Amino acid sequence: MRNKIIILNKSKGISSNNQLQKIKKILHVKKAGFSGTLDPLAKGVLPIFTNNMTKLIKHLDDDLKIYRLKALLGFKTDTLDICGNVVSYDSINKLNCLNESKIRKAIKTFIGEFEYYPPRFSAKKFKGERYYSLARKKQNFKVKKIKSIIKDIIISNVNNSSFELIVECSKGTYIRSLVEYIGLKLGVCTTLSELERIRSGPFQIDESVSICDINNKDNFYYDIHKLFNTIRINCKLLNDILSSNNYKRIDIRLISESFYNKIISLTSGVEKKILNIVLSESGDERLLMTSFFSTNGKYNYSHIEIL
Repeated sequence: MRNKIIILNKSKGISSNNQLQKIKKILHVKKAGFSGTLDPLAKGVLPIFTNNMTKLIKHLDDDLKIYRLKALLGFKTDTLDICGNVVSYDSINKLNCLNESKIRKAIKTFIGEFEYYPPRFSAKKFKGERYYSLARKKQNFKVKKIKSIIKDIIISNVNNSSFELIVECSKGTYIRSLVEYIGLKLGVCTTLSELERIRSGPFQIDESVSICDINNKDNFYYDIHKLFNTIRINCKLLNDILSSNNYKRIDIRLISESFYNKIISLTSGVEKKILNIVLSESGDERLLMTSFFSTNGKYNYSHIEIL
């Protein structure tokens, strides 16, 4: 059984689920999932977890996302990217009124809290059905405003027909909408033409592999020990932990004082919870242990998941 993490460099023009199904077939695994979907237009970092590693997805601190993008000025599509149908456009004279200084100034105003309507062609739901499904059927539905945090924007290659950005933002941010709202601020139509995710939480583009790498290389898995502290224990202690009646609430102090002291040494005393990978002496058996603490730093209990 392959319990692994793969930082996939998703290809442009293919859905995230399509890439996931290909990896499942290549690795001969039945269970797999990803953290943070990418639109078909987008390429870049798509973390994929196989078999028991899917248990880690909910524990990841993946709030930070970084995207590299290019936007075109002068027209707008129904999907807000170049995959859609053109619904409006601007005259040459209107675009000629823009200059680099005006465009840069408008873009910088979006740093901070960003409240907006997400795209009608998106995975948000209205009464249980995806927005994009309703939009394709040309049905009327109410789009609810959402909030994102735009932490930083680096601007380059600005002219009155396009601009390029590197955007650092919170998870769930619709970059297509950011581009749309920049256009609204400028008084012109805008459309996303290129998008690449270069970071998703702890995972970065230079750690990623392509589908071809997975087909032709052996060493393409992400090292899980980069994410969590690792504690190696002997077989007796491992068996004592696994003999517990309730994996969801274990008091490690009752099992081993030295092991408890090791856990305490890995916390600064301000965390509400810490996660550690627990390995057997042979390294064949592996647990994810989440330890919970009260606000005053006092240990409460631990939760065990077998990986």
